[in-house]
Amino acid sequence: MESETNKKKLKYHNIFLYAVSFFLIYFVSFGIPGILFITFINFFLIPKVLNASNFLDLFTNLNSLIILIFTPIIIIVCYLLHLFIIAINLKIVFYYTEKKEPTRDGIIPRDFPNKALKFYHVRSFILKYPKWAFSKSPFPWLTIKLFNFIGSNQMGKGTTLEEQVVGDKLIKTGKNCYFGVNSALASHLVEGIFGNVN
Repeated sequence: MESETNKKKLKYHNIFLYAVSFFLIYFVSFGIPGILFITFINFFLIPKVLNASNFLDLFTNLNSLIILIFTPIIIIVCYLLHLFIIAINLKIVFYYTEKKEPTRDGIIPRDFPNKALKFYHVRSFILKYPKWAFSKSPFPWLTIKLFNFIGSNQMGKGTTLEEQVVGDKLIKTGKNCYFGVNSALASHLVEGIFGNVN
């Protein structure tokens, strides 16, 4: 009976950890840039540019012209801020999981409840969205900076990382390495569906 209660507590703790991690990484990263961008639209773009009474006023009025010129820059800055907040939040959650259960070499048995396996899955889960967001962004070269920043990988200077299948943790590379499209770079494997993690 006691082990059933522990399993239920662990299950709800896992769900809570996944939900908080996802909320921090996904929603908070859109919050601050979204508020800044909506503020820019409501207080500058709509009144000065979109509500202009005459089309020529956009190019003759200095305020409208400056806002029109800086709109793409504001969009890029908000997007980069979004990526930066993703990286900061990911580092916080990744640091928390490493503090609770450090990543270690060896075989992780898949007998539940296993603390090492639980945090292995949490780390895998939290790395998926940031990896996708950085690699699909207009700045895909920042993916390597993300992995080096959070400490999940150590990639050398000049390394090129194309769209790939795995490769989100425990990988060390030298300088000027190239990983092509759909390459499978893995530091671990799972033996079958319910096998051990090696």
